[in-house]
Amino acid sequence: MDNIREILSLSRMKNACSFILRHYGANHQIEKCIEEMEELKHVINGTDFEAIQEEVADVLITTLQMALIVGFDKVVEQIDYKLNRTIGVIERTVTMPQNWTKPPNCS
Repeated sequence: MDNIREILSLSRMKNACSFILRHYGANHQIEKCIEEMEELKHVINGTDFEAIQEEVADVLITTLQMALIVGFDKVVEQIDYKLNRTIGVIERTVTMPQNWTKPPNCS
């Protein structure tokens, strides 16, 4: 059931971001993404976790729109590759606890 929720949630976010992107246009949203990353840069080292959460959400929303612009499936492939690569590095360099299990869908 959790996987279905995750898929529906991602699908909803992707559809919402696609709608926003179509409304404002790629050039506007590219500038918006840069703006949101700057805002996150200013709060990330602070202690106002609510501000950090808000800016992280803004950056995720706008970077999802960037993925839609440049090719969503290719970005997802890169995410999968990079996550698996990092997990592989951790597994090779750290002695994992006996009860540790690899996250689902990781090679």
